[in-house]
Amino acid sequence: MLLRLTTSSRSTSVGVEICDAGLRIAEVEPGKPLRVSRLETAPWDLSQTVRDPYPTFALASILSHAFDANRRRKLTVHVALPSRFTVIRQLTLPAVGEKELQSAIELQIQHNIHLPFDEAAYDYVRCEPPEDEADSVSVLLVAADKSRVNDVIQGFRAVGIRPKTIDIHALALYRLIRRFRPDLPQNFLLLETSEDTVDMHVFHNGLLYLTRQVPVALAPTADVPAFDYVSQFDVEIERTLNFFMYTLNQREAGFERLFVTLPRDVDASEHLQALEERIGMPCEVLPLAEMIRRNCEIGPEAHRMPDLADYAAAIGLALRGV
Repeated sequence: MLLRLTTSSRSTSVGVEICDAGLRIAEVEPGKPLRVSRLETAPWDLSQTVRDPYPTFALASILSHAFDANRRRKLTVHVALPSRFTVIRQLTLPAVGEKELQSAIELQIQHNIHLPFDEAAYDYVRCEPPEDEADSVSVLLVAADKSRVNDVIQGFRAVGIRPKTIDIHALALYRLIRRFRPDLPQNFLLLETSEDTVDMHVFHNGLLYLTRQVPVALAPTADVPAFDYVSQFDVEIERTLNFFMYTLNQREAGFERLFVTLPRDVDASEHLQALEERIGMPCEVLPLAEMIRRNCEIGPEAHRMPDLADYAAAIGLALRGV
């Protein structure tokens, strides 16, 4: 469904999430409440998806139809890549200066870190080193497929738009949740569920340490009862936490809550109650669509949008500029 409200004289920040459906676009204006003036999905050209399900090489033609030529150079645009094109790694290195640290990270990328793409564009943020390596420096490295990043930059520039930032989906979603849920704990798990997969994100001290996708569905069928689904979630959560605590050497990390986002029309109350008992951690549903409705001016059409929650990451991207 398409939402477009009349734009005001206030500056507009644009979030563009690249996803399997195409480009999810959100335009947000500052104010109290925030004003969401546009929510729209520009679909992929199906003839291009035969070659690549994410045809980022063909962005320019989609963008030329999605953004009016007279507005493009004035737009502040923030873009997010799908999680499948990014990798997050924690690196613990000898304590060195910033310039030497960058060189050490380059060496790690070239020789020691296995990445599912040939070349990487990357950024990093410092984090607390493990307790038994307190004299070292620890960073969280976010690496992305450089060819995809180049596709994005070239596609936007071809239509006269310069993206201000290129982000990843999980961080864009986190930005929206943190903005509208200020009491968010520092250490938590976030499960993004769909009809056939779940993305697990591990946040520690307010930083994203780990994200992984597993083929577990949430809604039971006649052939697979609810108990079996809860068992699968239990196992995957345990694997994720064990990897974080023991492989990443974060044994002292204590997680306060597990948050879950749900696909549309799924009642998971019984599942989550059973899951809470099994993992010994409070579980809470994050109603993304309701969070947007309560905190943003979106107009009556958007209030009725059945896919409003699908724009959460795009709105989170736009929040970088307001």
